[in-house]
Amino acid sequence: MAKQFSKGDVVVLKSGGPAMTITGAGKDCDHAVTWFDEEDKQQHSQFDDEVLESIDDEDEDDE
Repeated sequence: MAKQFSKGDVVVLKSGGPAMTITGAGKDCDHAVTWFDEEDKQQHSQFDDEVLESIDDEDEDDE
């Protein structure tokens, strides 16, 4: 079963990349997300649960 995320959760793509904040339900995917790129420009996209992991989950792996 895919992990469910809530609005405000901080996630990252399983393949890597910047920290992104869940901003709500996606139109075509499970979640809408936003983040700031290296030039501090706000970016938006949508991703399914299966490709995201919580930043908190990564921290727990380090323990």
